This record gives sequence, structure tokens and C-alpha cells, in this order.
Amino acid sequence: MAEEKRPSSQSKPLPVPKKLSLSQWQAIMDSLEDEEVREYLEDVYVYDARRSRYILTRGLSRKEKTILQVLFQEIAVPVKEKKKFHISANLDKEIVALLARKRRHGLNVFMTIMTRIGDGYVWFGMILFLLFVDMYAGVVLAMAQLIQILLQFLIKNIFTRDRPYVKHGDISILLAPPDRFSFPSGHTAGAFTVVFFLWYFYPVWTWPFLVLAILIGFSRMYLGLHYPTDVLAGMVLGYVSVRVALFLSFFLPL
Repeated sequence: MAEEKRPSSQSKPLPVPKKLSLSQWQAIMDSLEDEEVREYLEDVYVYDARRSRYILTRGLSRKEKTILQVLFQEIAVPVKEKKKFHISANLDKEIVALLARKRRHGLNVFMTIMTRIGDGYVWFGMILFLLFVDMYAGVVLAMAQLIQILLQFLIKNIFTRDRPYVKHGDISILLAPPDRFSFPSGHTAGAFTVVFFLWYFYPVWTWPFLVLAILIGFSRMYLGLHYPTDVLAGMVLGYVSVRVALFLSFFLPL
């Protein structure tokens, strides 16, 4: 009697998937011995190289849908992968690799421009302008940028972390790096030094420059030059540099 009352969930037809991962497709092909069935599946599904998966290319008749449901049921291949949220130990790399796969020409140009803004020339021009308009603020910003550059150099040579494209073959770069090591992101540190400086001196300008700094940090990952943790460390370095510069400024005879 217990057997008769058992739910028949295992006999329920599996849905016909609209997309299959490479591992699923390989498992299906390995399970099939009939060449005609293989050819039929290769007609129904086409490989999408950009997304690295097989996709359903056309609508199915009711008969075709039934046939595929029975087929997937018989070979017992899970056609619907359940994704569990977890933090991968290699999440840093996975994010940069994902961005590299999603690149588009228009975004490439935009992100390159964002990175060029973060090269330092804009911040140097801002320092010169402030030295004429508000000498105290200009000196604080100059000190903060100098501190972040020195700390950045020190930290990079302590951790000596290779850039993503050096360690992972599936990540390419769109621009040459300014130096060898990845941690922390110097471009992000320079941009966020300006953000936190403006927060103290000219709050009304904080938000526009915060958006710019975020785009600069994101561009470093998009271009394959930094990991997310490099960018986060650059943000922290920018904050620390401004705080130290503010503290030291109290001893200046201005």
C-alpha cells in the first residue's frame, strides 16, 4: 500500500530546455547511440559560441516536444540546472572573465576613455587649479595623491599579485598596464582620493565625481587589468590617503 501512495514525481515528464550548457550537451551526446537521434538534436539545437551553450533554434510541434521529453527522461540527464547562490573561492576571476566575454565595441571605447581619465592627468590639473583658487585645499589634495601613490607602490610590492590576464588564459586585456602588479588598483585609488577629498572640501561635487570614480574602477575590471578586490582595495586606499593628508595638514604653516 505504501508503494501505491508514493508520489509519482519521478515519472513526470521533464521540460524541454531552451538552452543547454556544454556539460549537459556532452552528457546527452555520450548517452545516445542512435546516430539519427544525434542528428535530430543537432538540427533542433545550435551552438551559441558567444554564450558557450546550445540553444533551441525553433518552435516544436506537440509531437516533437513529447519525443524530446521522453528522450530526456530515458537518458536521465538533468535539463534544468539548479543554481545555488554561493561565493566561489575564485569569484574574483569569474567576474573579470564574465566581463571579458560581454565586451562590445562601443563599451570598449567608453571604458577605455574612463580609464584614460583615471590616468592621473585630470587629477594633476585639478591640483594646479586648486593651488591658485584655494591653496589649502590644493595642498591637501596633492598630499593625499602623493600618499596614495607611495602606499600603492608599497602594497603592490608586498603582495606582488599578478594581473588577471597573466594568470588566466581566458582573460585578455584591451590596454597595456602601467606596471606589473594588480593589487591594489592605482586608478581606482586616485579617483576615490578625489571623491573623499571633495566630500570634505566641496560636498556638492562629491556625487558627480563618485559616479566617475565608480566607472573608472569598473573600467579596470572590464579591460582585464584588475580583480574586483583590487578595485575595492583602491577605494579604501583613497579614503585612508585623504584622512592621513588631513591629519598632516594641521601641521602645515598655511
